[in-house]
Amino acid sequence: MWPVLLEFLNGLSCWDWFVLALLLLILEVFFSAAFFLWFGIAAGVVGIIVLMSPHLSWKTQLTFFSIGVVVSIFMWWLYCRSKAKSIACRSLQPHHLGRDYIGHTYFLTEAIRSGRGKLLIGDAHWVVEGPDAQEGASVKVVGLKDSVLQVEILK
Repeated sequence: MWPVLLEFLNGLSCWDWFVLALLLLILEVFFSAAFFLWFGIAAGVVGIIVLMSPHLSWKTQLTFFSIGVVVSIFMWWLYCRSKAKSIACRSLQPHHLGRDYIGHTYFLTEAIRSGRGKLLIGDAHWVVEGPDAQEGASVKVVGLKDSVLQVEILK
């Protein structure tokens, strides 16, 4: 097994990196966790480096790839830090989910009984807390507590 792996690694070309980058970006499209994106970007950059310097050893290529992943993640972190209110950045942080809905009006998809019900936002069902109300009632999101939306009934 090891000789086959070493033979593959010794034969790495820019096209191997470009294919890897493409596969990682396709995975990102399907899973959109902003995880595969950084690996894909790093693989693409290594592909360009290997295209310009095809003599690089596989160890150097993997080192560039590792550094590229760390640098791209760090740059995204810096971007999100400077744009703290950006929806793209907040959507990746679980403790911010739901805050974007505060102040918006929705309709209950499940009646609020004993203080709890549900509503649909996009393709996600959210548990809500508030005064008892019938299914279909209009509610305004006024807060967020432990991933549960706090609502008030609109008349």
